[in-house]
Amino acid sequence: MLRRKKTWNRKKNIIRNVGLCKYCNQMIVSDESFVMFMGGIPAHYACMKKDDEERQLEIEPKKET
Repeated sequence: MLRRKKTWNRKKNIIRNVGLCKYCNQMIVSDESFVMFMGGIPAHYACMKKDDEERQLEIEPKKET
């Protein structure tokens, strides 16, 4: 059985602007690592992780006292 040849080509590297980061207000491009929050608000993964670590440091001293 013969296979038909593809007559169309896929675009391999599509890079799009996602939006402004929630934390640093810089443009996020789709080839960077990012997360989307509820409501469609994007953020860089590194910015989100940094903010989460800062919040954990604020919570820990409160637990100790």
